[in-house]
Amino acid sequence: MTEQSESFLENLKLKAEQGDTQALTQLGCWHFYGERGFTQDRKQAFIYLGKVMSSDTPTALAAFLMGVFFHKGEYVQQNDHTAFEFWDFAAQAGCTEAYSLLAECYIKGIGTDIQVNVGIQLLKSGISAQDWASYSSMSECYLNGIGVKRNIDMATLYAIKAIHIAEDTQEIPPQQLRQNVLNILISTAENTNREERV
Repeated sequence: MTEQSESFLENLKLKAEQGDTQALTQLGCWHFYGERGFTQDRKQAFIYLGKVMSSDTPTALAAFLMGVFFHKGEYVQQNDHTAFEFWDFAAQAGCTEAYSLLAECYIKGIGTDIQVNVGIQLLKSGISAQDWASYSSMSECYLNGIGVKRNIDMATLYAIKAIHIAEDTQEIPPQQLRQNVLNILISTAENTNREERV
């Protein structure tokens, strides 16, 4: 780490100690993901982000990550409704990462009542913001005919787009996403073969 980087980090920590929510959010995020030279430390991240959300100026990113903690029951009692509320706050505050998770809540009834149409609209908002997870979720909707007419071609298109965006932004999608694309392509080929035989 350069002297300039060390100075920046020390200044950030000082601001966090003084209750600066932007500094607390940044440190919480780095500990959550294990970035900027920090070892991944979810417990420390939870402490930082908890201070942000209990302040008068909560941030969208802190709300998004706190939603993950409550959804997984990590360092706190598992509560999907609380996770939903955090993700709802984050999405309304402009955190695009929250769109796909909030959409899943509406589509599957996680922590709230099922409202598939609301979930689909959230995914569309995420897609407009080029959020790879929203593309991935929309792919599953097209594959299974959830909230949209089943369309294998669209499912394939959205799944491949999700991978491209994730790779371009250096956000590595889960292996399951790549497997989903393979399954969709196989399903498309099987459907094509059946149609040709008919």
